[in-house]
Amino acid sequence: MNKYKIAVAYYPEHRPESTWQDDLRLMKSHGFEMVRVLEFAWSRMEPKEGRYDFRWVHRFMKLATQEGVQVVPCTPTAAPPAWLTHHYPETLAMDPQGHRAHHGARRHYCPASKTYRNFCRRIARKMQKELGGYANVAAWQIDNELGFNRTFSSEADARFRQTMKKKYGTLAKLNEAWGGAFWSVDFSEWEQVVVPRANSPEGASHLSPEMSLESCRFYSDLMVDFAREQKEALRAAGCKVPISTNIAGMHFDHIDHWSLTEEMDFVGFDIYPFTTTLQASAMAHDFARSVKKGLPHWTFENGVETPPGSEVPTALAALARGQVCHTIFRWDSCPFGHEMDLQGILKWSGKPRAKLREIRHVRQVYDAVQSLDLPPVSAPVAIVFSFDNYWTAARYYGNYWSEVMAYYDALFALGISADILKPGDDMSRYAVVLAPGLMILSDDELEAFRQYVREGGVLVAGRKSFSKLPSASYRRCDHPALTDVFGMCVDETMTDRDYNSLDHSLFTGPFPNISWKVTGTKGMPASRTHGWHESLELAGAEVLYSYAEGWFEGCPLATHNHYGKGTAYYMGSMLDSQATAQFIRHALDEAEVGPLVHMPHGIQLVRRDKCWFITNHTPHPTTLKLPCDARTILGTKVSRRSLELPGWGYAIVEVKTA
Repeated sequence: MNKYKIAVAYYPEHRPESTWQDDLRLMKSHGFEMVRVLEFAWSRMEPKEGRYDFRWVHRFMKLATQEGVQVVPCTPTAAPPAWLTHHYPETLAMDPQGHRAHHGARRHYCPASKTYRNFCRRIARKMQKELGGYANVAAWQIDNELGFNRTFSSEADARFRQTMKKKYGTLAKLNEAWGGAFWSVDFSEWEQVVVPRANSPEGASHLSPEMSLESCRFYSDLMVDFAREQKEALRAAGCKVPISTNIAGMHFDHIDHWSLTEEMDFVGFDIYPFTTTLQASAMAHDFARSVKKGLPHWTFENGVETPPGSEVPTALAALARGQVCHTIFRWDSCPFGHEMDLQGILKWSGKPRAKLREIRHVRQVYDAVQSLDLPPVSAPVAIVFSFDNYWTAARYYGNYWSEVMAYYDALFALGISADILKPGDDMSRYAVVLAPGLMILSDDELEAFRQYVREGGVLVAGRKSFSKLPSASYRRCDHPALTDVFGMCVDETMTDRDYNSLDHSLFTGPFPNISWKVTGTKGMPASRTHGWHESLELAGAEVLYSYAEGWFEGCPLATHNHYGKGTAYYMGSMLDSQATAQFIRHALDEAEVGPLVHMPHGIQLVRRDKCWFITNHTPHPTTLKLPCDARTILGTKVSRRSLELPGWGYAIVEVKTA
């Protein structure tokens, strides 16, 4: 049994049945040992209400069993059949204006609909009863890429109202938490409380942050409950194998991934290179590894719209970060439908692409790694990430995801992996904790940061950090709320759009975004600001950056402060990548994290104690200078602390001192 598996998304309902056995044999001969199936096949398994046709599914399952291929069935609830939406229109999602969705796409269902949930549980139970007897069923997937189909139906309103009653108890407490005194938002009867809608003439930006956040939390909880029901239906029908779902990457922000994965037996997610950066892909794997506290994770979809030769470094870096199942999307290039231009392993003619040979190479590399006794990923740094902040931050002061990625990119460029934590998680084992833009925290979570620094931790925070209550209202105090820990407070603030110009007005715009020069101390490079700007008032902290021009000229922008046994860093704006990396490096040096390695563009380093995985994600030969002696375990040989990686090359090395 292989520890590291290679799988592929397969659609027997899209392929002529005469090709199934040849497909399975070709997969098996090139290293694929598992297929993911049926996530959009509801109309073929239940062509009419209550009339099932699993004969073709059984024929496929018997062939897969015969060829020694494992199967991951999926509940097909992302795309209901036409008979269901036609006869039960209440199962379709509703937009804020009261219009129902139309059949003919996916994710157009209403997750609040009791009727739809009943049908979902029924098809899940039926599938388990039909397929549960096959020994080659390895796991189940719930739905497909849950999220991004919010609904504003009467059933959603009723669920929301019930949730708010349970949370607040009284309308008085709800009105206080939502800032009801502003714009007469106060509610006087529970029947007035519905899922918040951005239906004012001014649009979404004029929905209060408190109401908007509550809406996001509700929708996330609704989808988590939707997935939980299907898992329970499978279990009740006798399912004994692990169950998960495929998170659609971290940049799909509609669901709190911690809450969702808590309900699953393992973490799975989808990733497409053309939708993300190399660093964001790495962070997604770090998140997947972290959310289940280091348990191995799967990818359920890896897009292969990638340059020739890139599959091995991609798959090896994923394994290094904790992945144990690498699933390719998809086997065949579908000639019809919405995704006809997403290429698969087979061309539209059915002939293999060169990618098939690359997968065989991936299997060979995975087989070689399988013999190694790998230690866990060594992550001396943690990033605290909050979906509450994700849902709230873009209102005036920039993109939370981009700010988090700027800090992560700095770590990536130095060859340092990070665990991803949620507020309230234990931080004590990390030398450095990064908290960029972490606004919304409870009192207990704030105190945990204070204790972390007091006991010797190094904390790095960004603009707006530690400024808001769990309701999304501002705290009535100087910011950041831990002013003693940071040794300063925010004096003045402005966005890069707060611009007083003789040549522009609200009616003539657009306003030019402000970018000011800043100068650094302690070797920090000069840079420019962008996004939200804060000037800082010192109360014991040392200055690392100051504004060199503009409204805040001469005022501190970034500081560090010793508190207890530790140190707290604060950056009141966003700087360019070089300055951000140097700022982060200053904190890493103070915490004695290392050795740090300057990573050339497109080179990725993942440390598993003294075993380092190094992958080249470019077609160009690249030289990497190692900071210590090392020997090659697999791949390119090290020569005098120098690694000459070919294009798309890789090396696994054991370092002598790490």
